Amino acid sequence: MERATKSVDEMLYFLFFNIAPTLLEIVVVCAIFWVKLGPLMVVATLVMVAAYILFTWKITEWRNKVRREAIDADNKATQR
Repeated sequence: MERATKSVDEMLYFLFFNIAPTLLEIVVVCAIFWVKLGPLMVVATLVMVAAYILFTWKITEWRNKVRREAIDADNKATQR
């Protein structure tokens, strides 16, 4: 039970102090860009944010895979 409440606490902390402010910032920036530079700049900004998220996600998955393989190899070497 304790691990579950800690898990929910961490998820809410991450949501309220990382994701929500970032989304709010993107909305504010897009609103400013819409007024000052037009809708094309908003589209370009959202495309670049989406590309950054996709790139970061793919690189993180690749890095985790490499790290898992290194840990597995280290475990096998330790067992011998």
